[in-house]
This record gives sequence, C-alpha cells and structure tokens, in this order.
Amino acid sequence: RVDDRSGLAAGGTKPALFVPLDQQALLSVAIYPLVLPRPFSLIVNVEFALLPLFGWLSVANRGVVLVRQWPAQAKAGMRRAAERLAQGDSFGVSIEGRRSVDGRLSPYKKGPAVIAIEAQCDVVPFMTHGEWELWPKGQWAIRPGVIDAVVYPPISTRGMQPDDRHALVAQLRALAVSERRLRGRPG
Repeated sequence: RVDDRSGLAAGGTKPALFVPLDQQALLSVAIYPLVLPRPFSLIVNVEFALLPLFGWLSVANRGVVLVRQWPAQAKAGMRRAAERLAQGDSFGVSIEGRRSVDGRLSPYKKGPAVIAIEAQCDVVPFMTHGEWELWPKGQWAIRPGVIDAVVYPPISTRGMQPDDRHALVAQLRALAVSERRLRGRPG
C-alpha cells in the first residue's frame, strides 16, 4: 500500500534524490521501483553492487558505485551523481550507512545531503513499513505480508550551501523518528 504525498505522480520530470529514511531489509530494493513515482538509478556501496541480482541490476541500471573504504573514490562518485542529478537524472540513496540489524534506525550519513545540495535538486524522503518483519537481516526466507509505504513531499535544496547539510540530515531524521512513533516503532 502506497501513501504518495509527494505530488510527483501528477507529472513533471524534475530530477530528485529519493531518500529512504530507514533501511530495514534487502527487500527494500525490490519495493522502491513499485513505490516511487518515476524511474531512478541507485547510489550504492561496492558491497551491495557485488550482490547477485539486486546489486548487479543496480549497476546495470546506471547506478553509481561508491567504495567507502577509499574516500577519494567515494567523493568522486558522489560528485558524478550530483552532476547527473543536475543534468536531469534521478537517484535513490540510503541515508543510513547499512541495513538495520535490529529494525531500529541506524546513524544517518551526510552523503545524500551533500549530493542533493551540490546538485540543488529536491530530496524526496520516503519510508516503508513492514519489511523487517517479512525479511529480517540474517534470514534467508521471506515471509508473506503487507508493506506500507509513505512518499513525503519534496524538500527543496535550492539556495542551500554545503554547511546546510547538517540541518537537512537533522530534518530527515526528525521526519523518520516522527513517522516511526506514529506507527509504534522505536526510533
């Protein structure tokens, strides 16, 4: 079930950086194309890019691969993504560094905010609920069930400067904590 509050489905081709506010399960990657209102590529870490099927498909779909262990390469990849956003491509990128091990929010990274501010594009936050229960980290079997998704209104980064990245990350985290509390989930 999708609650799309973004207004993007009504049309337009303005590029956006889609940011899932929590990364519950590997199942997320299969759900994003069903939930989000327009095509996009992914920005992924090299470990994900090497995963059979999901990782390979994200690379084949013009995804940008970052090697976090090599800061110069990761920064260059973030610049490439920002340039492509500025040229009209849309991307999806997790603001958490990794999937949750216990279903709670993980620490947020600044990279997505840096990319969006550099590209001066909209950030479209979204959350999915129910994936952790269907496919927790470390499990091989996917359980049947329902996943709910909420796509929030875009947040403009027009006029933001690099120093605004901390405020943007805090705004996204506050939205995630608020949404999780509404659903009875721990922050």
